[in-house]
Amino acid sequence: MWGLLAKRAEARANDALSLVNIAKQRIDALEKKTDRLNELQMDYVSRLQTVEMRLHSISENMMCRRYISHLEELKEKLIQAGAVAKEEFLRARRTHQALEADRVKMVHLTESSAKREAREKAVLEQDQLEKLAITLFNLK
Repeated sequence: MWGLLAKRAEARANDALSLVNIAKQRIDALEKKTDRLNELQMDYVSRLQTVEMRLHSISENMMCRRYISHLEELKEKLIQAGAVAKEEFLRARRTHQALEADRVKMVHLTESSAKREAREKAVLEQDQLEKLAITLFNLK
């Protein structure tokens, strides 16, 4: 019985661990996207500075500024998504830790049960040996 419960607890802990890994991958992906947006923004800021140093049209200037503004909006959305992803990661990690504790408890109960059954079997075998020895002694 305890073995079955231990297997179920292990399966649940493994499922929770995979959710933790998925949440971590989501955070990593969002961080990479944020880094890429930062690179794009730095590139367009330098382009804007280049445009401002030479003769340029207002439309060129506005286009660069609009693009930079759009990148900042995207960064803000990524920051919000990152906060949500980190919260999901923390929640998944807490769940995994609780399920892992249950798994360890079930393994311990399984081992304790097996040891108790082995002791009971040894006692029973010893009783049978003693009865057999008494029977043999009485037959002599």
